Amino acid sequence: MNIQCSLGAILLSILLGGCSIDYNEAMIAEVLAEDIPDTILYDFTRVEVKDGKPLYRLQAEKAESFEKQYISNLTSVLFQEFDEEGEIITEGQADRVTYFTNTENAEMEGDLTFYSKREGGSVSGEYLFWENETKILKSKTEYTVELEKDSGSTITGTGFEADFTTEHIIFTGKTEGTWVDEEEDSAGSGSEQ
Repeated sequence: MNIQCSLGAILLSILLGGCSIDYNEAMIAEVLAEDIPDTILYDFTRVEVKDGKPLYRLQAEKAESFEKQYISNLTSVLFQEFDEEGEIITEGQADRVTYFTNTENAEMEGDLTFYSKREGGSVSGEYLFWENETKILKSKTEYTVELEKDSGSTITGTGFEADFTTEHIIFTGKTEGTWVDEEEDSAGSGSEQ
């Protein structure tokens, strides 16, 4: 009986000695899983409706959702906001948008153009970041942003920041352009500064 137990122990040690659990493969699979979207949608459209009327429409050629990272990546994006009569009051497009679902912030890149009928003007550039909590739209300091008003004002500069709560716009870097004073222009004098 001692011989059988010893033989069994030797066989068991040989079998288990040749076996190893590779935790690295499991960790690599978990890291790779973070790079794989939970959901991929093509020709995606989302319409937010309130009291039977559309508030906004978001369209994207492709939408990828990464739930663990609270991120949605959108490509070839078109955004439209509607007034109570169903007329478009804001419209914009971007090549790429990263939307952070936990904060409702958005990072927009590529060919960006947004027009607001309410503000009577547009903003365009290659990079903008929307901070939802503070209602601030800003660019990185190295990117140029152009503001253009229906009145004829055009300002181009770097270090752009617009505070939608206080309605203040600043450029911290080099800025150039022409600003038309709308009050004087409507009175007929049309001054430029």
